[in-house]
Amino acid sequence: MSKHFVFPVKIFPDDTDCFEIVYHANYLKYFSHARIEWFAALGHGLHDLKAKGIIFPVKHADLEYFQPARLGDELEILTTVTKLGRVSVTFSHKVRLARDLDSIICQGTVKIACVDEQMRPRKVPEFLCQAFT
Repeated sequence: MSKHFVFPVKIFPDDTDCFEIVYHANYLKYFSHARIEWFAALGHGLHDLKAKGIIFPVKHADLEYFQPARLGDELEILTTVTKLGRVSVTFSHKVRLARDLDSIICQGTVKIACVDEQMRPRKVPEFLCQAFT
């Protein structure tokens, strides 16, 4: 699967620790924002999906850090679908400096489950399968 989405992030004081380095857990927030914005760019915002009884909780996340991002940095979150399962989608996320796209700050994978409002597994909708392939 080759489609991807790029989401920009600017680092503000509330993103950092006392050393002005991005707090490690915030990368999960950035990954989530990138996925939500990708869905919205495809015409399927969170409210629309929920109205259709489609919810995507995180099932698994794995991150690796290579260098720190700092206060004032401008980043890009490059998000790609790496696996499209029957009831789940796995995303690859790469965080890089906007001024140096070859520098990887952090990378990770996040697997989201597709469930209904009762948290029962449901098939990933065909309109999303088509958008991601």
